[in-house]
Amino acid sequence: MLVCCLSATADAEMLDLTPEALGGDPTGTWDADSLEIDISATPTLRAAVSDLVLSGFVDGQISLEAGGPYRFDYQVDVDVSLTFLGGPLAVSLVDTVSETGVYAVQDNRLVLTRGTVSDTVAFSVMADTLSLIQEVPLGDFAGLAASIDPDGGPPVAVLKLHRVADTGGASADFDGDGSVGFTDFLLFAASFGSRAGDPGFESKFDLDSDGSVSFTDFLVFVGQFDG
Repeated sequence: MLVCCLSATADAEMLDLTPEALGGDPTGTWDADSLEIDISATPTLRAAVSDLVLSGFVDGQISLEAGGPYRFDYQVDVDVSLTFLGGPLAVSLVDTVSETGVYAVQDNRLVLTRGTVSDTVAFSVMADTLSLIQEVPLGDFAGLAASIDPDGGPPVAVLKLHRVADTGGASADFDGDGSVGFTDFLLFAASFGSRAGDPGFESKFDLDSDGSVSFTDFLVFVGQFDG
C-alpha cells in the first residue's frame, strides 16, 4: 500500500458537471497509490468557493471478490481548507476503516452489506480505474452550500482508485499434478472468455484477478508453462 499526498493543484479539481455513474465489473483489488479526487458542484456553488486545498494522505486497498465478498482496509487523514463567500472554512476528514462483508451490483451502484447494515455507493469502472461517486461529507459546508444554491444538490466527490495486478500467488497448475502442462492449457482454454457472474466461471482461471479470463491471464499462463 502506498501513501498518496493530495493537493488542489495536482489531485483535486472542482468540476461543473455532475459525474455519471456507469457501473461495470468492479471485481478485483483497488489501491489508493495514485488516488485522485474530483469535486463536482454547480456553477453557483463554484462561484462561491476559492482557494481549495486538500492536504494529508489516503492509504489502503479495497478488495471486491468474485461471488460477493469484499474487504475495505484504508486510512484517511485529510485537511480541507477553502474560502467560501469570502470567509475561510476548514474541515478535517479522519477515518480508519477495516471491514468485511458482501456486496452486490445493482445497475450502477454497489450495495455493501455487513451484518444488518447496508451502504450504497454509485460507481464506474473504466479500464483499470474504479471511480466511487459520493456526496462530499464536509459537515457544515453542506448546509452553507444549500443556503446559496437550494436546488443544486450537495457537492459530489469522485474517488478514483487503480487496479492492483496480483499474480504472485496464482498458479496455473489447474490439474494439481505439480507442473503446468498441456492438460492445464486445455482446462484454461475451456474457460477462456468467461467473466465473473457467467455460468461456469471459475476464479482459478482468472490468474490476474480482474474478474475475467482474458489475454492477460494467458500471458500469466505462458509464463508458468513447463511444456
